[in-house]
Amino acid sequence: MNTNERFKIEFDNAFHWLKLATDRAKDLQVDLILTSDALAGPLYSILTNGNCNYVFDENEKRFPGVLTVEDFRSWAVQLAEEYRKGVEDFNASDIAKAADRAKLLEKAAAMYRTAELAYQIQNEQNRY
Repeated sequence: MNTNERFKIEFDNAFHWLKLATDRAKDLQVDLILTSDALAGPLYSILTNGNCNYVFDENEKRFPGVLTVEDFRSWAVQLAEEYRKGVEDFNASDIAKAADRAKLLEKAAAMYRTAELAYQIQNEQNRY
């Protein structure tokens, strides 16, 4: 399986809306949507256009300081980490909450993997 195929699978894992059992986990998913959406935008551009070159534009205010592929990687990984930390703070006080927490942590891990694959794809784009 090539990088683009793996990217599509991981993107789907990272950004689909989870069916969760507990109200607290559902609320947490909503609370973390801004972090998820911020990352999803450029990654969706890679999925549909093969790149997210627009993030490197100095005039693009949504991505301050993202001028290189390495900056992009740091930015994307930081968002995945922020999502993961938000989930880790979720107190899983019973079995249902623990199951929801595990789903959310896997989603966070998929965000990280997608960010790393995005970096690889974008880095390859910038070589030419």
